[in-house]
Amino acid sequence: MRKNVASQTIGCQLINKTDGSNVTSGTTTVYITIDGGTQSTGGSAVHEGNGGWSYAPSQAETNGNHILYTFVNTSAVSVSVNVYPVSYDPTSATNLGLTNLDATITSRMATYTQPTGFLAATFPATVASTTNITAATGIVLSGVTHTNAVIPTVTNLTNAPTSGDFTATMKTSIGTAVAASAVASVTAPVTVGTNNDKTGYSLTVTPPTSAQIATAIFTDLLAGSDFSTVASFGKLVKDNLDAAITSRMATYTQPTGFLAATFPTTVASTTNITAGTITTVTNVSNLSANAIGITSFATDSITAGSVSAAAVTKIQAGLSTYAGGDTSGTTTLLSRLSATRAGYLDNLSGGPVALASGVTVTTNNDKTGYSLTVTPPTSAQIATAIFTALLAGSDFATVASFGKLIKDNLDAAVTSRMATYTQPTGFLTATFPTTVASTTNITAGTITSISTDGISAAAVSAAAVTKIQTGLSTHTASDVWAVATRRLTDGTNIVLAKGTGVTGFNDLSAAQVNAEVVDVFTVDTFGEPTGVPATTTTLSNKLGHIYATLINKLTSTATTKTFYDYLGASKWTKATSDDSTTYAEQKGA
Repeated sequence: MRKNVASQTIGCQLINKTDGSNVTSGTTTVYITIDGGTQSTGGSAVHEGNGGWSYAPSQAETNGNHILYTFVNTSAVSVSVNVYPVSYDPTSATNLGLTNLDATITSRMATYTQPTGFLAATFPATVASTTNITAATGIVLSGVTHTNAVIPTVTNLTNAPTSGDFTATMKTSIGTAVAASAVASVTAPVTVGTNNDKTGYSLTVTPPTSAQIATAIFTDLLAGSDFSTVASFGKLVKDNLDAAITSRMATYTQPTGFLAATFPTTVASTTNITAGTITTVTNVSNLSANAIGITSFATDSITAGSVSAAAVTKIQAGLSTYAGGDTSGTTTLLSRLSATRAGYLDNLSGGPVALASGVTVTTNNDKTGYSLTVTPPTSAQIATAIFTALLAGSDFATVASFGKLIKDNLDAAVTSRMATYTQPTGFLTATFPTTVASTTNITAGTITSISTDGISAAAVSAAAVTKIQTGLSTHTASDVWAVATRRLTDGTNIVLAKGTGVTGFNDLSAAQVNAEVVDVFTVDTFGEPTGVPATTTTLSNKLGHIYATLINKLTSTATTKTFYDYLGASKWTKATSDDSTTYAEQKGA
């Protein structure tokens, strides 16, 4: 499509959103979005046949570098057509509408041959006197001496005199005249001078266009030599633009006090990580044996969920399990856990691509000032062609090309990535374990929470157990019961008054207890038990299986007896056998 030109057409195919058939009727409205701006409502499209619809945008509706035409019909799936209008005329067979292509190449001079000796000749800047050469045509001088002869304008000089044809006096005169004239100053190659108003010369090789240069740059394969020169721009981009910017960490916030910490060469003992604060620890688990010492923990830092069942068992070992006061020690733990990932992009620079030197043509290489039929692009035009090349074009689609590398990986602003990162002293030379799975890697600090069962029995040292048990009873349940029974049998009166002393007792009578038991058998209901009857189970389950056997379906074959539930589904079976002497039933399965 041509940019900012009326009387053009764009179309699309509409299919029914329900059954996929062609949409051939109804009103199809076209909406226009120019250069990512606000979408506007255009006109109505015309059905051309077989579900094909066309729309003729106004001149203003073609004036953009990227235009999105959206066809909307209530019966159809909406279709959007992306268009990138061009400023030239693709329909012009002669010059594509480009003003600089104003003549055919064949109308220009094909080649130019210099006269023999022309380039080696030395010409004076000016002719010393116009009176020395007068007009004449076809004059032929005979081979005799002509005294006081006046030589007219010579147009076809043949058999020109050589140095040997001049007398010594003539040579001296000529040398003196040359030294005194402007000719003496002509020592450099002759430039065009008065010929600089001539046009139409052509080069044997046409210079590339801006678009061709841009295409060559962005489709240049990374495996080529253009990207292997040490310290070159191409190698810099290839080596360093090796991942998408968005794959790198956008921001990174250091833990409090992290930068001020000093790391040792090897992080292998509890003396290697010093004071700091860990607010939440969810991944410190399976702590090594005796890893948690008697250093005080932060208040309530060890929650019920943090202590594994095995740890509880170890702590309770040797303690009374009767209900009573419970105390908890505190300890502190500091860890500096850090995973760093930073992406760095070296400076990317770009500028216009310029030709390193002028074009020379065989023996004409000392002439300047000629103009070309097609004006080569300027540095600014080349730069514009490169940096305005649309990413959706083919220049950026070639696999393993420079253009595709830039398009794929330069996908976010460099400033959106972390600018700088300063490592703590000794951090880079430190050796860290594969996982933080042992408390030998972390020492003093504060842990505010610990993951569920994060503290194992092995992790609690004997000193920690002793500290936790300080002030608690170390008697076993047997010890407590022995004291209780001795107290009950030693003849001392024990008064358990209701509401005082020991609470929680009630005054249920035997009749009330009997009524509750009767209620269980005559009022409460129980669901049908499931599965194979267990060896050890509740009384209600045992009675339930007996009841289910009485009222539910039961089948028996020569080898199997099957028990069903109330809905007729098989619950469990017994293997049976009969050898004509003994009928046997095996355990349920």
